[in-house]
Amino acid sequence: MWFARDCQLTADPRIAAIGDEHGPGGVLVVEEIFALAKLADDGGNVTVGHATLARRAWVTTVEAQAIVATAVDEGIIEITSGGDRRVTMRVLKHRKWNPNDPTASERKARQRHGESHGRERDIERDNSVTKPGQGRDSVTVPSRPLARAPRTPTPTPTEEGKPSSSEIEKPRPEVEGLCQHLADLIIANGARRSQTVVTDVWRRECRLLLDRDGVAPDRVRAVIEWCQADEFWRSNVLSMPKLREKFDQLSAKEQATRPKARPARRMHPVTTEELRQLNERKTA
Repeated sequence: MWFARDCQLTADPRIAAIGDEHGPGGVLVVEEIFALAKLADDGGNVTVGHATLARRAWVTTVEAQAIVATAVDEGIIEITSGGDRRVTMRVLKHRKWNPNDPTASERKARQRHGESHGRERDIERDNSVTKPGQGRDSVTVPSRPLARAPRTPTPTPTEEGKPSSSEIEKPRPEVEGLCQHLADLIIANGARRSQTVVTDVWRRECRLLLDRDGVAPDRVRAVIEWCQADEFWRSNVLSMPKLREKFDQLSAKEQATRPKARPARRMHPVTTEELRQLNERKTA
């Protein structure tokens, strides 16, 4: 397994998003996972503990778990198995090492070199044309530059192009309440408050869970409380997008752990004769 060291990790928008959310420690954790996968040379698969990643990236164990969860949400890695301390993951962006394959920087340099020479040849060909009827020894004269068409001014945005106030989605109390409830439970489990913030992405995923997936708010709240109390899922569900992605699986597990209700005990029907005898005893 080989990962290009000149690929500039921060140029990837997904890794840049991890850096914006978790700081430099987030990028260091992802880079450490890449390095371990390169050493393992197992198709991108690597088994590592959260404590190891935290120690090598100078972050806490809880922060390392949050960074790994964010990397899963961004589609950089996927977790195949594991628990709170040690997980097995697979890097989704990798390729086999080829000694004859130039590095990314060399390919870019060759591409730029070829494009620049191609433009120069096109300019020389356009600027020198041979007059009709002249032979090979004729003198070439520069061609006249073509008249450029007048540039059409770009129309300035008007009030008609702006979205109306009815098109802008208004805040919904149930969405805000569910997002904040999940954030509070994640913080109560040990995550930093500065890294657990309700964002517009959280609100959008919660709204889709309610409207598009058709899940009731009480059901979402019940699954949130169950997954944050479970030892395994509370370290893997650290955002609202992850909750929506795993909601069907979490809902099934939450229902399976509920205590089964006992069937109601049927009473023997009272006959008319028994009711008459009971009344006679009361009057005696």
